[in-house]
Amino acid sequence: MRAPTLVWQLTRVQILVVALACSLLVAGAMGASALLLRRDQDEALRNVATSICHAIAQERIHEEAPEGDMAPAREELNEAAMDGYRLELINGDGFALAAQGDLAGWSGELPGAPLAGGCGSVKLGGAWIAPLLYRACAQKCGSSQNVRVITLDILAEPGVRRAALGVFATLPLAVLVGGVAGMVVFRRLLRPLGALRRAAARLKPEPGVALGVGARPAELAGLEKAFDSLLRRLGETLAREKRFTQEASHELRTPLTMLRGRLEQLSGQLADRPVLKAEAEAALGDLVSLDRLVEALLVLARSESAGLPQTPVNICDLSRVVAARQAKTDGPSGGALEVDAPDEILVRGSEELLERAVGNLVENSRKYGGRDALIRIKVMQQDGRGVITVADNGPGIPPELRPFVFERFVRDASARNRVPGTGLGLAVVRAIALRHGGEVSTGPAAIGGEEVRLSLPLLT
Repeated sequence: MRAPTLVWQLTRVQILVVALACSLLVAGAMGASALLLRRDQDEALRNVATSICHAIAQERIHEEAPEGDMAPAREELNEAAMDGYRLELINGDGFALAAQGDLAGWSGELPGAPLAGGCGSVKLGGAWIAPLLYRACAQKCGSSQNVRVITLDILAEPGVRRAALGVFATLPLAVLVGGVAGMVVFRRLLRPLGALRRAAARLKPEPGVALGVGARPAELAGLEKAFDSLLRRLGETLAREKRFTQEASHELRTPLTMLRGRLEQLSGQLADRPVLKAEAEAALGDLVSLDRLVEALLVLARSESAGLPQTPVNICDLSRVVAARQAKTDGPSGGALEVDAPDEILVRGSEELLERAVGNLVENSRKYGGRDALIRIKVMQQDGRGVITVADNGPGIPPELRPFVFERFVRDASARNRVPGTGLGLAVVRAIALRHGGEVSTGPAAIGGEEVRLSLPLLT
């Protein structure tokens, strides 16, 4: 599963923040609007109730009617009648003494409505009737009577509800717009980070390397500076290591060559002294192993640091040359060596290094597979790459050792005393493969032993 990108993680956090902020903003706006609408409606209802009560009192005074006479109250309620409002004169128990006006869904009773000096909401309706929300305000009118004004609650008005739904409907759109805008902004801000990654991927392990992006944000500029400092120190350490390896290997070759000549001369002069001759030949064998080690170190250093030629290399001809040289080394008594290759498959790189890599694979198969082992070299084109496989029918590599055989100085403990070697052959192959943008792997062969696979990019 692919790991989420930093842009996506930041965008997801921003979406959550925008959603939370918009939700709080909408909730706050709707709550404040509801309070303001409710306050204005209650104030209007109280004003109407006060006005009606004052008119009833004036009419009673004018007609010199007692408080129990309902005629002045009915007359004033009729004059004050309004569409969408119910006006009532009630006693202290809430019983309507006089009333005017009907409401939608009105049933004649309003349980729970305020009796005096207050406002309240009442919901009417049941399981089979859509509930209606009423708002009622009552004002004291006289010693034992109250004027109550009832209308539909402003918050239940269709227009108000449509406005609320419209505000809530914009919430997902706001979150979407915020998320898209955040993703665009984050990608732009993190573009220098991508440039740092690409620059690091292009760098070669050599002294004096630097990212060279020139990131402007302070955090990324500090990160680039720290990486450049680290790369400089690593480059200096790598240069010292390679320089020491090359110089030491070069300095060792001359005395080793002179020592080898002297041992060969000494061995020839000890023909009549078999014990000393055997010791001289053993020392000569050890010297040959040391010479191979020095040669392998030189090739390893050159494959990792030297400039790589960009010339076409025909790996088919190269494999046939390597096979012919190995057959000559084996002699007529050596095992069969087969080559299965077309006329031409071209890659780009160093012919010398690639020949060394294939030669190491064939030599390794002969050493560990045995003198009589069958070695089969196959060259093919697969998935846009040139592939060389070297297989044998020998004992193969122990499964537990396969993950480590391309490391330096790794050898099978059971073969140390019977097979000469330095443990650098396959390490050299891997270094050359990586230098050419290729890869190398190993596994069981179809013919019974081990098969090593060298894959290289084709020449384009």
